[in-house]
Amino acid sequence: MIKVILIDTMTTKDDAAFTFFVDSDKNFKLIGKKEKYNEGDTVANTFGKEFIVKADVVLSKEEIVPQKVQVVANLGKLLELKPLF
Repeated sequence: MIKVILIDTMTTKDDAAFTFFVDSDKNFKLIGKKEKYNEGDTVANTFGKEFIVKADVVLSKEEIVPQKVQVVANLGKLLELKPLF
C-alpha cells in the first residue's frame, strides 16, 4: 500500500506558476484545483540528476451542457392563473 502524505498547498497567481523544494529520490503527485475547472494532476520524481524538475498540471474548463427542458404541464392552468389581458 502506498502511503500518501500531503506536503504542501499553495495558491498561485493568474499565471498559475509554482515552485517549491522537495527531497531527492522521491515520487510526487501534483494536483491542481480551480473553481469551474476539472481537477488536473501529474506525477513527477526527483530520481535524476536535474536540479529543476518541470511538471505541468493541466486543468480543463468545465463544460456546461445545456439540457432540454421538458414541458409536462401547463403551469398557468396548474396554478389557476387568470390572464392579465
